[in-house]
Amino acid sequence: MAKLIDEATAANQRETVTEQLADQAVKAMLNEVVTWPKPGLVDPVEHRAHPDMDAFTFIQSATSLRPYFKQATTAGLNFPTGQPAPLFFNQLRLLGQRAETTMFKATAGVNTHKGTIFSLGILTGTVATLKGRQLPVTQLNVQRVVKEMLANLLATDLDGLKHSQQLTAGERQYLAYGQTGIRGEAASGFPTVFKYGLPTWRANWGMNQNDRQLTTFLKIARHTDDTTLVKRAGDPAILAWKDQQLDRFFELGGLTTKQGRQFLVNLEKDFSDRHLSLGGAADLLIATIFLASVMEGDNDHGTKD
Repeated sequence: MAKLIDEATAANQRETVTEQLADQAVKAMLNEVVTWPKPGLVDPVEHRAHPDMDAFTFIQSATSLRPYFKQATTAGLNFPTGQPAPLFFNQLRLLGQRAETTMFKATAGVNTHKGTIFSLGILTGTVATLKGRQLPVTQLNVQRVVKEMLANLLATDLDGLKHSQQLTAGERQYLAYGQTGIRGEAASGFPTVFKYGLPTWRANWGMNQNDRQLTTFLKIARHTDDTTLVKRAGDPAILAWKDQQLDRFFELGGLTTKQGRQFLVNLEKDFSDRHLSLGGAADLLIATIFLASVMEGDNDHGTKD
């Protein structure tokens, strides 16, 4: 009887973990879309750079993906210790492919979160793996598990590609410009998230939630070779221009000054007028918010009203 009680308790604890991580994943996605003003992205105010979607499309997409994140966390909790980590990624990739179908059904065919399905699926699965092994969710542990899981990713996905093949947008970017995009970021253990995203998040704890998320997003965008931006511009030279604009924003004091805020408003208009997008940076903001919630406790992100 005691054994049955222990097993039931363990099962309840695991279910609690899957529910909590799925909630934190969806919450991170919703927090990203309501952050404003993000240059070239969807928010509740405008979406001219993405006329085929709006904030409501993102809400439908994010909430439809909650079962996927539960599946990813369950897979992480159940992945046997000692098994090759890339096998776990293979499981997540299959779940992610099904999740893409769910997303497209929820959005009537619009791609809102394909990059997030990839990156956040990896991170929810990784966090669940650590929790299942009773290991702390630290930068060292998260990056170790992710790197082990994705050890073969770039070779498997990008080596030997040919222009004659039917390619994804990321594969075309790799062949055209050598950019590994979110695959490279993930395979390296999400260094942009840990070097710029989370430190900026923590340094701005006193801001209101929107400004904290927005400042973090802009710092991530400054240090990301965003393949979505390159795709929209058709030229990797856009990255240097993007960096110059964001450097100027921070030189003006960022969101702490009237000049910085006005510069950002003008920059958002410029992005929208030119149909530019920072979709890659948005995915990394979601990853940052999720990891901050997991690593620091989900207490309304410790922000002031």
